[in-house]
Amino acid sequence: MTKSLIGMALAACFAAACSNGADEASASATLQSASTDAWQDALPPNASAPTLGDSVRLRGCTYAVGTAVEEPPFPPQYIAFVQRSGNARRCSLGYVVIGSSFATPSVAIAAGEGALVADASSKSTPSGEAHTQLRIVQIDPASGDFVRQTTLAAQSPGPNQPQLGNVTTGSLAIEHGGDLVVQGQKDGIIPGETGSGDNYIATYDGFLHGPESPAPTTVVAF
Repeated sequence: MTKSLIGMALAACFAAACSNGADEASASATLQSASTDAWQDALPPNASAPTLGDSVRLRGCTYAVGTAVEEPPFPPQYIAFVQRSGNARRCSLGYVVIGSSFATPSVAIAAGEGALVADASSKSTPSGEAHTQLRIVQIDPASGDFVRQTTLAAQSPGPNQPQLGNVTTGSLAIEHGGDLVVQGQKDGIIPGETGSGDNYIATYDGFLHGPESPAPTTVVAF
């Protein structure tokens, strides 16, 4: 009888130890997950006047792209961000900054094939000679990390037109097979483009399955 009681006590002790170990492992995993989460609880403290644009639904959460003014510094700088919202347990409110600009950025977002892609135009300095480019990022919906990022830029057609060479807008569409199609306005020439005009369609074949810094497969100007 005594041996039986001792055996039961030992079994209970081992069970408690296993339970504590599992709890510690779970807590450790949660801490590790939190430490690598790029989603922030709020925008930078000097950001004001946030404005949300288009939004998409993915995995039960809503992802919206937006802009805000960041000042200081002076002149003020704009930031472009993606906001996650929805059910508090699955989609806690979070923000990821995807770019900055000294001119009001155009922004776009798309979801498809289980992936999330956003873009924002960016002017790197307040100088009138600075050109505007389009920054495109694929964001991990769970962690907020950038999976892929690239820049779509144009160049001046000649030395007599230095003000040209801007990509100012870009709507996004994710197609079957992971292709990404970007369509928008530009001036100047995007390297490798065919056709001519101030509008473009850039296609990235296999964007979701390709390199971390993809280049467009084709660019058609019209």
